[in-house]
Amino acid sequence: MERNYDYMGYAIRVSTDSISEPVLRQVRMAESGYIAMVSIYKSDRQEPCFPQMRLTDIGDRWFVTEVDALMRGYSVGRRIVEEALGQRAA
Repeated sequence: MERNYDYMGYAIRVSTDSISEPVLRQVRMAESGYIAMVSIYKSDRQEPCFPQMRLTDIGDRWFVTEVDALMRGYSVGRRIVEEALGQRAA
């Protein structure tokens, strides 16, 4: 699933990726879930203006639903844009 959001002159692209196999880590994780991939572009450019991010949920866990992953990705993208512009939205 992929969504594009316009925010303060930037385009925030959030996509989800399904994880269906265990990953070898020190922490035991659920064997399925979602991650969020976030890219941020200036509205008039093709190249991302920040490195693409791969997000997991709190505690380095997979997101339970795609909607959770999309919303967290959008929230993080907004925060990055606000910090880049030197302001916080109310």
